[in-house]
Amino acid sequence: MTVTTYTDGANRLTYNADSSTAAFTFNFEIADTNSIEVYVDNVLKSISSDYSVTFNSGDSGTGSVVFTSAPS
Repeated sequence: MTVTTYTDGANRLTYNADSSTAAFTFNFEIADTNSIEVYVDNVLKSISSDYSVTFNSGDSGTGSVVFTSAPS
């Protein structure tokens, strides 16, 4: 079995946090909330305790990652 790392830069976004912005948009489609990984300072965050995902339409597609507390 081969395990590969997903490295497609087209589906990766980087933002600079400012301690007041909690929502960050993504412009590529994902299937559901389990199809995205969120890191802050190279630390993987947990959905529901650290952030939620909102979709622009329905329960898949483009949308926003909304942190429970704005990252600094």
